[in-house]
Amino acid sequence: MTEEPVLVTIHSLVYNHEPFLRECLDGFVMQKTNFRFEAIVHDDASTDNSAKIIQEYAEKYPDIIKPIFEKENQYSKHNNIGLILQSATAKTTKYIATCEGDDYWTDPNKLQKQFDFLESHPDHSAVTTDNIDYWENEKRFDEHSKWYYLNRIPKINGLKTATLHDFFYNIEWMYSTCTLMRRNNGVELSLQKYTYRYDTVKTYYLHKQGKISMMQDCTAVYRYHDGGVWSSNTKENNAWVGGVCYYEIYKIENEKDALNNANEYLSYYLRLCYEGGGVVRLIKGFIKVLKLIDFYAFYRFCSFEIEKIFKKLKK
Repeated sequence: MTEEPVLVTIHSLVYNHEPFLRECLDGFVMQKTNFRFEAIVHDDASTDNSAKIIQEYAEKYPDIIKPIFEKENQYSKHNNIGLILQSATAKTTKYIATCEGDDYWTDPNKLQKQFDFLESHPDHSAVTTDNIDYWENEKRFDEHSKWYYLNRIPKINGLKTATLHDFFYNIEWMYSTCTLMRRNNGVELSLQKYTYRYDTVKTYYLHKQGKISMMQDCTAVYRYHDGGVWSSNTKENNAWVGGVCYYEIYKIENEKDALNNANEYLSYYLRLCYEGGGVVRLIKGFIKVLKLIDFYAFYRFCSFEIEKIFKKLKK
């Protein structure tokens, strides 16, 4: 086993990803780098054969695949899985890349390209790449890659660089998690304060720490399927979670710009409540919103959103 220090650590979350997992792990072990990297693969008590596949790869590639096998599902217990991964990350790690078990990498030079970029751009907290989406149920790739849809972010020096303003006001800016490489700067500790520790909150902290650019190289495939954490949830639940994420950014960080996004998500949540259950469901949803937000947020919500809500309900 090599004694070189680990400079890049891959964080990979797995839960019942058996049909896709080999493709994901193959993307890790095919990486060509001039530095040492390893992949911490966290199986969250899968009920399929995911753990067996991970163990197989760990035995075949012991210098790369470092498994964590949970006996109880940590996601359902609302534990901070990010901290579990962080605690297993080598102290010498400079950068962390992410890829969940249902996504995969297509470029064997992905890690090297992003490593070189961050080494030469100290003003950046993270770098992403282009990717293409795959719709599992339909067995089709998206017609265009992520880069194509980022129309409002200008291309400068071969990159698309997003700011904190883009995070709040440019809804099209959201990288795919399978393309991210970030500095190992303890962002997981900041997420302890949040109800939902999703990529929305993590992206906010990364923007606070520095620039985030997207490289035009297409290096990965992001998979949409019924078993995905986000895609398997109902639209109503996703709208609620989005509202809570942005509301907590406002509340915890005093970021009043985040209220605009919270209001948009909560407004959409109430519309979905009405569409799914009529007036009774709408009233219950509205009470749920009122229990979440404080007086200032309620004032903003009423001032800017109530009229919009009822216009939508009339459609």
